[in-house]
Amino acid sequence: MLLDALRAPVTLEWETLLEDHNTGAKAVVYMSLDLDTQASAWPPGKFKVRVVTPEAEKADKKPNLLSASGLEMSSSISASQLADILRAGSPAFNSPVNTIGCEDAIEQIQQDNYCAVKQSINDLSTSVKTTKPTSVSEQLATLPLVDSDTRGGVVQPACLRQWHGNVCGHHALFNIQCLLDGQAERFQSYDQFWQNTLNNIQILATHGEASGRWPASRVTKGVADEAHLQYLIEATESLRGRVSIAQTVEGFNHELQCPDSAVRSAIDEVIHGRSQAHGFLLGATNHWYSAVAIAAPRSDSLGQKVAVQLFFCDSYNRPLGRLQSTQEVEDMVKKLVWQGRSRFDEQLCKQPEWAHRPKEHLDSAFEEGLTEWWKGIKKASLFWREAPLAVKLHLKKQELEDVRSYLKSLAVALGLSTDEENGA
Repeated sequence: MLLDALRAPVTLEWETLLEDHNTGAKAVVYMSLDLDTQASAWPPGKFKVRVVTPEAEKADKKPNLLSASGLEMSSSISASQLADILRAGSPAFNSPVNTIGCEDAIEQIQQDNYCAVKQSINDLSTSVKTTKPTSVSEQLATLPLVDSDTRGGVVQPACLRQWHGNVCGHHALFNIQCLLDGQAERFQSYDQFWQNTLNNIQILATHGEASGRWPASRVTKGVADEAHLQYLIEATESLRGRVSIAQTVEGFNHELQCPDSAVRSAIDEVIHGRSQAHGFLLGATNHWYSAVAIAAPRSDSLGQKVAVQLFFCDSYNRPLGRLQSTQEVEDMVKKLVWQGRSRFDEQLCKQPEWAHRPKEHLDSAFEEGLTEWWKGIKKASLFWREAPLAVKLHLKKQELEDVRSYLKSLAVALGLSTDEENGA
């Protein structure tokens, strides 16, 4: 019996009281993690955080994700990232919008040494007006750039950099909502993002359980697939009818070529100035991207005309807006995959059995991947947490080829470029 108890899974939980001396708000924070016989390192890779306030415990209070099931996070998060979650989870949270998220994004971009980024930021500074922006397009023009492509008419502003591995769909939807509403200040705020995202996750969990469409556990870790995102769009008045979802490039191109499709109609409305903007959620392999077409009225000698701008966002702020040729895609694929090498070595060496291995063992692991098994059967390498290098390169190339195709199709459909200009 004692041996069986030692082999049983264990849950550890810490509890602490937080108090905001400025507002008087209080909350009890619970952090928990599960240990089983397969645990091989400390700290474990994941833990769960819950924030329970006096308001959240009231009977008439709406369910709150953090006070109920909690949110699973990586043990490698920083103190500032954890603070974002704790603030967003408190109903008493009420601080002014800040732009620390955008500043962090720019710093990380420059650390990644993307030459195109620095040039784009410099280009943008010459076009920003000193007068206070009045239109949506003018407000968004003040955003710093990750990348831009004059050939394809694509502008890629710096958005919040994603640090939680599961929430790319929520990042993409948040970026679209900020761009559609012309709220550049929200676009750069982690506080606003996490408040919005935690609320949306709770909406999805409640609806899924009530309707039987999905269990709450499907969404409470932050993952959002097409059905979840579509529900959030339909449930949000400011997004309903203003956002289209593309799960595949093939399906998206089919919609664009069909004159009676909703996607084609939405683009035509923007081109002719009857709609101010329309957003697109773009699925690429295992990541969600976002794009928004915005109509900006402009005057010339012939009268008023509509100029369309295409804003594109990637929650990792990788400069992808100018990908047009196969060679450009291949170069970016190699750069992105090999940039992950140092993180791979660092994470692997945290495990006791790898801590003192020679470099050639790490090289081999990066090249061949880390084999995983399930009930005595070897998993397909595609589903390993650390897949072989060849699989990583293949998946990343497929993802970036999808991005290139999406942007090319949108640029052509919006009249920003032609097939010849945006070809290769």
